[in-house]
Amino acid sequence: MVFLTMLLLSRSTFAQCGNDNSYYTNISTSYNGDQSGVLCVFGGEYLVADVCAGVTYEFSMCATTWDSQITLYDDAGNFLDYDDDGCGTVGGPSYLLWTATYTGMVNIMVDQYNCTDNLDCGILIMTQYGSCSQVCASNNTLYNVNATPAGAGSIVTVQQMWGGDYVNVGVCEGANYTFSVCGAAFDSQLALYTPAGTLLAYNDDGCGEFAGASIINWTSNMTGTVRLLLDEYPCAANQTNTTLTVTQETDCAVSCAFTDSDAQYVTCFGDQEWVNFYPYYTGDCTVSYLYLYSTLLGWEIIDLTLDGFTSGSEIGILLGVDNTTYIYYWELNDGTISADYTYNTTQCPAPTCAFTDVDYLSLGCEGTSESMVFTPYFTGACTIEGMWVYTLASDWQYIDLSASGYTSGDPIGILFNNDNTFYQFYFVLDNLVESATYSYTTGTCDVTGCSVTDVQYQYNGCIDTDENVVFYVYFTGACSVTSLWTYTAVGGWQETTLPVGLYFSGDPIGINLTLDNTVYDFYFELSDGNTSILYTYTTGTCDNQTLCSGLQIFYTDNGCVSGTPNGTITPIYTGGCTVEGVYTSVDGGAYEYLDLSAYGFTSGDDIGLYFNVEDANYEVYYVLSDGSVSPSTFFTNPSCDSGVMICDCAGTQIPIEAMDWLGDGTLDDGSFNWDSNPDYPVDFNCGTWGFDCGDELPEGYFYYDAYDVCSGSVPPANGCVDEFCYNIDVDVATDCHPEDIAVFVFNSNGDQVFTASNLDFILLSDNLYTFSMCLPADCYTYMITDEFSDGLAGDDCLNIGYTGIYDYSVPGYVVFANGDEYTSIFTRRILSGPQTVCDNLL
Repeated sequence: MVFLTMLLLSRSTFAQCGNDNSYYTNISTSYNGDQSGVLCVFGGEYLVADVCAGVTYEFSMCATTWDSQITLYDDAGNFLDYDDDGCGTVGGPSYLLWTATYTGMVNIMVDQYNCTDNLDCGILIMTQYGSCSQVCASNNTLYNVNATPAGAGSIVTVQQMWGGDYVNVGVCEGANYTFSVCGAAFDSQLALYTPAGTLLAYNDDGCGEFAGASIINWTSNMTGTVRLLLDEYPCAANQTNTTLTVTQETDCAVSCAFTDSDAQYVTCFGDQEWVNFYPYYTGDCTVSYLYLYSTLLGWEIIDLTLDGFTSGSEIGILLGVDNTTYIYYWELNDGTISADYTYNTTQCPAPTCAFTDVDYLSLGCEGTSESMVFTPYFTGACTIEGMWVYTLASDWQYIDLSASGYTSGDPIGILFNNDNTFYQFYFVLDNLVESATYSYTTGTCDVTGCSVTDVQYQYNGCIDTDENVVFYVYFTGACSVTSLWTYTAVGGWQETTLPVGLYFSGDPIGINLTLDNTVYDFYFELSDGNTSILYTYTTGTCDNQTLCSGLQIFYTDNGCVSGTPNGTITPIYTGGCTVEGVYTSVDGGAYEYLDLSAYGFTSGDDIGLYFNVEDANYEVYYVLSDGSVSPSTFFTNPSCDSGVMICDCAGTQIPIEAMDWLGDGTLDDGSFNWDSNPDYPVDFNCGTWGFDCGDELPEGYFYYDAYDVCSGSVPPANGCVDEFCYNIDVDVATDCHPEDIAVFVFNSNGDQVFTASNLDFILLSDNLYTFSMCLPADCYTYMITDEFSDGLAGDDCLNIGYTGIYDYSVPGYVVFANGDEYTSIFTRRILSGPQTVCDNLL
């Protein structure tokens, strides 16, 4: 037993693994926040990366499932740093945060505990915190050449460019470009900017040589002009020139537009007609929906969003109404709608009832019986009458299933009570047709007693003044561990009760032992009362743990709170120290100290702080009560002001963040100023595009919210000026079941601009509700649905409802659906104003 204890405890003191295995690949990073890595590295392989002195690098295998180790060596093979289980799980993956003390190459050794290779690969991600060299400024000399490629495969060559020169390049959205000075005879840098100076991409030494030439591969998310700056290290040293090539690798994105649609009869499938539909269109879109209309069923919507169908795809649909003209149209994932098409169905007779197959699956033991699921498949409108089951012991037995109404494809649960038994079975339909005979042999489901086979344990460090030990109890049977009994000369026998049903065979059980340098006798008790044999464990010394180690720091960006950037830092370390304070530097400036000694923060505590300088680069580290100093974490604060402006009802241009005032319970009448700025008076109480949601509206007043401002959408750019809007009234006369009805209006982009249902507007039966709205010129889709599928004419209703729209721009009134003219859903196109592109929305 002494040998076993020493073996288990030796793991925490194991040395770093040897750098004597196989090379995998290079995972170098280039700039602050840059990440690189591999998705499949095996234990026993090492990777290399370029590093810069003073820059911090993170090596994480926390997404790996096995027990990994990371060891760092310099290029001469000297040991630098090591981690085992740094992701926080004993016997788990590794995490290492390391600040380079030199500029050069680092070797990253990956091993599986203990220092071996293995057959499973893991994930290693490297992240750079800090910059090796600055990104060169974009305020240099325009090289008077337009370097715009002519299309996919086109290459523009610019001769004799000097460090500090830049060229303008016309780009289009969706196209991929390569900017290269590979072959330059000097240490070059490339930076890509917008004309306004925003950095889009950067590369230094990307051609594969340290202190060498650079290359950028970039996919454009815009159409316009970009600025490509060439520099010589150090920025704009301007000692010689080189040749630049600009290559457009792919075509620009193509917009999506329908060209045709086809439908072809395939066969009758039962009493339904199988039809293959073929949509044809341009662009890179996929098919989202097929809308089908028949006079018997009304509109049906087929959801195809998860299938990835593209132009020309064969889409098989079953149509259930014979000898009928179907009207149908398509919708793409960008909202594009096709024209209406038609297809005429034939007559499909109902098939006779006959079995096609029977599937079966064992779900394991349920008590002493084996739980089986059977799934019979057959044609026709029959149901399962029963099931015949045979064993040698019981001969043929009949199970009556006639009352359950099982149809083709329904799962049927049956318990087989006999272990290790050969079963035969077949099914019978209600027309007395029988399936083929199938067979299955059961396993063993008899419940046996539980017996402990082994107990192992592992030292897990000090938690304050207690020693944490992880125990592993191995046993047979369906029990769980319920108690740990411990004995010391000081305290006698004591029981630690564990939750029933939580710890099973092999599960780690963490226990704190409070007495130092003490022999503990212990055993475990199972839920059936069986116990393990007696074991012995001797604790070390955890009192007065003052020195702390393994310091790490993590930062979480919490976004903007009340217009101010907010974040959380989390210190991670071992030992009984507390966080004394935090040092913060902004944009490389002097460090400011925040005293946290009065709060008692310890390892793993989240410390929420306001880092209130927007668009700033932060460096943060903490100091512990024993004087230990953590490494730094680096992050860049966001801007809390989007820069987007909208109009309020008075026509005042205000930041879009002012929409936070919607629904705050205060009447916004222009007497309040956004951010205390008198140039930004806020007035959202206007009837043109919606009210300030929830602010002092008269009781019972049915207001509309045509542009969904209540959920954050942007109102028209012209605020309450209605010269670009056209008035429409939507009428809904309810029947005696108004709770079933919902009304929607969508614009041509698929955005919902109006909704009315029993959740907000339609409250009473047999009432006429008129919803007035002012809509920009566009082609809208009007939709009314009924959850009960009886339209506006329930069987028990005296009043027949209807729905219609009055268009003031025509003017004219149209009744869209009356009574039971629709079942579950009805859609109709409606027009607002002249049919021009609606351009007055942000």
